[in-house]
Amino acid sequence: GSAAAQGAVMIKTKSGRVGKMSVELSSSTQFLSPFVLPEFQSRYGNRINEMKSWGAKNTHGSGGYTPDEFFRTGVNFTNNATLTTGSERNQVYLSMGSSTVSGIIPNNDFQRYNLTFKNVFSTLQDKLRLTFSFKFVRENDRNMLAQGQYFNPLTSVYLFPRGESFEAIKEFETYDVSRGISLQNWKYGDDLKMQNPYWVANRMVKTTKRNRYLTDLGVKYNLTNWLALEGRLRWDEAVNKLEDKRYASTLDIFTHSPYGYYGYCKVNDRSLYADFMADISRRWENFSLEANVGAAFSKTSYDVAGFQGGLKAPSNIFTPNAIDYSKVSGDNRPIFDITRHAINSLLGSVEMGWRERIYLTVTGRNDWDSALSNTAQQSFFYPSVGLSTILSRQFKLPEFIDFLKFRTSWASVGSAIPANISSTSRYEYIPSTGTYHTVTYKFPKNFYPERTNSWEAGMTANLFKEAVSVKFTLYQSDTKNQTFLRQITLGGAYNREYIQAGNVRNRGLELGVGYNKKWNSLRWAVDMNYSMNRNRIVRLLDNPDETLRQGGLNGCEVILTQGGTMGDLYTFTDYKRDAQGNIQLNSDGQVMQMELPSPKLVGSVLPKAHLGLSSKLSWKGMEFGMLITARLGGVCVSQTQAFMDSYGVSKKTAELRDRGGVKIGEQLLSTEKFYSVVGGETPIWDEYVYKASNARIRELYLGYTFDKLICGAKVSLALTARNLLMLYCKAPFDPEATPSTDIYYQGFDYFMQPSQRSLGFSINVKL
Repeated sequence: GSAAAQGAVMIKTKSGRVGKMSVELSSSTQFLSPFVLPEFQSRYGNRINEMKSWGAKNTHGSGGYTPDEFFRTGVNFTNNATLTTGSERNQVYLSMGSSTVSGIIPNNDFQRYNLTFKNVFSTLQDKLRLTFSFKFVRENDRNMLAQGQYFNPLTSVYLFPRGESFEAIKEFETYDVSRGISLQNWKYGDDLKMQNPYWVANRMVKTTKRNRYLTDLGVKYNLTNWLALEGRLRWDEAVNKLEDKRYASTLDIFTHSPYGYYGYCKVNDRSLYADFMADISRRWENFSLEANVGAAFSKTSYDVAGFQGGLKAPSNIFTPNAIDYSKVSGDNRPIFDITRHAINSLLGSVEMGWRERIYLTVTGRNDWDSALSNTAQQSFFYPSVGLSTILSRQFKLPEFIDFLKFRTSWASVGSAIPANISSTSRYEYIPSTGTYHTVTYKFPKNFYPERTNSWEAGMTANLFKEAVSVKFTLYQSDTKNQTFLRQITLGGAYNREYIQAGNVRNRGLELGVGYNKKWNSLRWAVDMNYSMNRNRIVRLLDNPDETLRQGGLNGCEVILTQGGTMGDLYTFTDYKRDAQGNIQLNSDGQVMQMELPSPKLVGSVLPKAHLGLSSKLSWKGMEFGMLITARLGGVCVSQTQAFMDSYGVSKKTAELRDRGGVKIGEQLLSTEKFYSVVGGETPIWDEYVYKASNARIRELYLGYTFDKLICGAKVSLALTARNLLMLYCKAPFDPEATPSTDIYYQGFDYFMQPSQRSLGFSINVKL
């Protein structure tokens, strides 16, 4: 549950001015559980000494092991306390908070503690204002997982043989008298480098401890009633300690030693920002002017130092001194990286208004970016211009129109290339030799900043005595000079090169319609939001037939082509077919896989549109709210489902076995034989491409407020559920879940953690 209390006390300072002090305490609890899981089977077991579940029906019927029992109920506790006090010219804010999260996978935890102090002081008859703030954040995380085959307990959880006892492996280690240590309890081999999932969660532990310090100092002086000078200084530093402990008897591919593995590094991430601005604000009878002009400076640094590798005897001594430094390989090596980046800027903006009806806004900024050193253009300028007009103040409109505003704008935004790739001398670590060599990248003659030119036009209207609101926006953007890294097949001394190319266009619209009406004590508000985007690569490379492969899974990749999109998904495998396109069988009655002569486009992982519908109903202290969201269009793929089919653990394979097999033409094939070709590491991807369209109840809220219950206190109770129910989804996983922010890795499921459903309870007390 959660509870909150808030109070306010009026205090009198020595100067006689009345100040105010308020205190607020709050806490909340959320319970977390898996939202969308693949569909498993437990009716068919495995054959003796086999990992795959292609054996006979289990004698226990359908009540055997299912992977959802591996997950635990996650809990999120959040607490916060704030104090606000001060007088007319001096305000102080103090806040302390904590958040403790236990994830749905065992031994996955996160803690966060934060302290914030802020003081705003005015003097010299309020001409001078000083602002100071300090924030400290402490974060500890353990086993933050995303997806993949390695370091992931879900591989063996999902594929565990259904005829075996999962209870037997919950004791994930057994004591070995001869070695004097506990060893992994796992007898099922190392298919796909699988291990005991509880061992992976508890004895292959990655942790991060982070202390972050943020300090802000601001000074503003009003020279006149229309001109002010302002300066800000911000320092942000994060000190991180990362550790990686892998206990003895972990697979050798992960430890490279029978005694265990240890990795550590310290990361210092610093950022310094400063700016100085002149602010102008003037008004005349019919005109107004708001202007800001000044300079800014930012500098960031990122330093990493550490070591990693297999351990020396004795086992499981996790200190840097226990690493076996005599062995140098891909995983036994030093960790070292330094990055420096600085940007100097001149910037300004001007907004002119006429009779509070028409506004013209012009901005401009010029950046000198250190990432562009040794390039042809070491600075770049990006302007914008916008015009808005409030028609309801200029013309007599129909009575049902209360407010009508139109706006349009154009902007050109520049961004530098990634840091540290324009240097003429670069070195990289070669794991196989343990040495550093000259980099083998090839660079273009000149790098240029990336440039995005965009325009948009929009309208805002309030209608029928402000009961109806409408917001509409149209936009288009063109992005050029994007930086790509590609392979070189005949590059001489080079094997990869950086190139700059492309013109990627995005066109779209956003529409929002709302209705808000009150009848005595009853109020109803409903809002609908719709957005769509069309992505197109107008130009890619000088040769219009050349493509750029951005990676993906075995036999399935995102490939950029001229005329395509940034999310076009191509597959490389298919059934072997005859001249009429029918699936061919070999002499053993088995389907055959073939590699396509050219990749086949199966769709784009990017959505065509998003839709949201929210409704809120309130009556005499009671509130009910619901949010439904939908993603429209796009495709996704699941390597997880392909492996589940090949191992015989999916619900689909059980249903096909119940029906006698898989029908190909007029023949009925063994389900096991069929999926030994169709599923697995390089599947026939047509079977595992799904529509990514989905709709869900994103949030459901029910609350009640007791007004002036005791001594004027207001008490509110609420129940909240998020990701409560999936209304429509054809994919075997949540298409909205993603393990990476990389634009080219959306829509790929490779033993990805399931998205989460949360249920929470809260109490709020205000005095």
